[in-house]
Amino acid sequence: MRLSKPRGFTLLEVLVAATIMFTVLSLSALAVKTYRASSAKAERRIHLLSYINLVTPQIQTKLKQSSDDSVATGTGQFGDLSYQWQAEVIAHKAAPRQMNPDTGQFEVTPKRFKLYQVQLQLTSQGLTIEKSYTEVVW
Repeated sequence: MRLSKPRGFTLLEVLVAATIMFTVLSLSALAVKTYRASSAKAERRIHLLSYINLVTPQIQTKLKQSSDDSVATGTGQFGDLSYQWQAEVIAHKAAPRQMNPDTGQFEVTPKRFKLYQVQLQLTSQGLTIEKSYTEVVW
């Protein structure tokens, strides 16, 4: 009797190949899930940060209207966004001295420029972002 060559794969080879294939599929599914979660978080963050250009002029206007307080605070709402801010004067200075052409004397101008350190907190859709920036007001 003549022995024929074995055809196909052994059970062990099939099991090893299946294990490798399922491991690769599991890791790729996990990578896709992580990518989607990161993408959704980034999208919410970008949405929230897009309001900064609308909020900062409001804060600047309030700071211009504020009295000589060294600390100012406020809150506001834009659609689904709510924000809170606090500003503290970190410098209060005058413009440089200017020479009066009539008298030839240097004149000291009054202090009217304020530099504020503003702490801004934006909240929307369960996400909160805190930003800090400086604002010059006169």
